[in-house]
Amino acid sequence: MESKEIIIKDVVGSANWIQVSDGVKVYEAIQPLLLAGTKVVLSFAGRAFVITAFLNAAIGKLYNGQFTDEQLALLSYANTEPSDDDKIRRVIDNAKLYYGNNPEFRNELFKREVEA
Repeated sequence: MESKEIIIKDVVGSANWIQVSDGVKVYEAIQPLLLAGTKVVLSFAGRAFVITAFLNAAIGKLYNGQFTDEQLALLSYANTEPSDDDKIRRVIDNAKLYYGNNPEFRNELFKREVEA
């Protein structure tokens, strides 16, 4: 099976990953590969700073129901720190709740974002 490494720093052109729009660029790099059945290794090499809003756009959006579990299993991560792994897990868990027919959870998340 074909495999493709995506180096986030190369996609966004920076070591600081804080812009949602940059997260969308990463999502747009991953999406067609998963649809084609390609294994994707998302590399965190060269990362200086990353926030969950970026990861929500890059990774969380993958859990919106467009992909099967088998397609999502094609995605793996490289060059992560333990704090990255924690953020990735949190983003995936929240995305599954958010996109999984749970309007109360979506309303609670929206309230938190507005209050912040």
